[in-house]
Amino acid sequence: VENRLQISLLETIKDIDLSPEKFEVIRSVAGKILTAEDILNILVMINASEQNCILVVDSIAALCPEAVFTAQIGDSQQMASMAKKMYEATRRLSQSVVANKNIIVGITHTQANPTPYGGPNEVGGNAWKYFSSYKLMCLSTKEVPKEGDKKTGRVSIFKIGKSALGPGTGEASFPIKYGKGYDYCTDLIEKAEEFGLVEKAGAWYKCNFLSGEKKVQGLENLALHLETNLDDAEHLDAQVRELIFGIPEEKPKEKKVKK
Repeated sequence: VENRLQISLLETIKDIDLSPEKFEVIRSVAGKILTAEDILNILVMINASEQNCILVVDSIAALCPEAVFTAQIGDSQQMASMAKKMYEATRRLSQSVVANKNIIVGITHTQANPTPYGGPNEVGGNAWKYFSSYKLMCLSTKEVPKEGDKKTGRVSIFKIGKSALGPGTGEASFPIKYGKGYDYCTDLIEKAEEFGLVEKAGAWYKCNFLSGEKKVQGLENLALHLETNLDDAEHLDAQVRELIFGIPEEKPKEKKVKK
């Protein structure tokens, strides 16, 4: 909806299939501008007719109802129209999303609350918040240290406000590298350091990998090693997950019956 999707960033996602059979971008084109009603009707239609899909609305805040789109600037007074349409859409989506094994991701923004009650308002109303199984809110974002005059990325801190797995009270940080998106290797190193799997002394990092012990200077160099040595990255990832979640139970092997 924001018309800012960059295919180059999508291509950084590991194993993503961007072929027309697997991936589709729905956006306004010359001669057909999609209003909020158009987008929501398409979303409901796809969710009802397709299975095993991930549908992403980017973003709810950018949806523009037809009444607002066709009016002159300053004429439209329908401030609550988008919230009503979103509530209608989420009620219809909830009837088939689980049955069809789909995942729907909605991205929105917060704005200042003009009422005396205070607190931020989510653009598009509260329907998405009530119907969702998981809710993440970006609390803050800060740029990571520069490399000379070059800005390399940022770290965003998210709060888990709602989770189907348990109480939504935790927070998580995600390193993001400009031009690449989620910085998996840096995130993995920082988590491994917390558990003592990576030793840090000043600017030097040391870790035992499948390929042997490595001692490198700088976080960027260690991340580069993991990017180019996927076996080492998978081995370190497995160690971190084992410490967090425990060793997964092995399913009992079926006994072969001799006839």
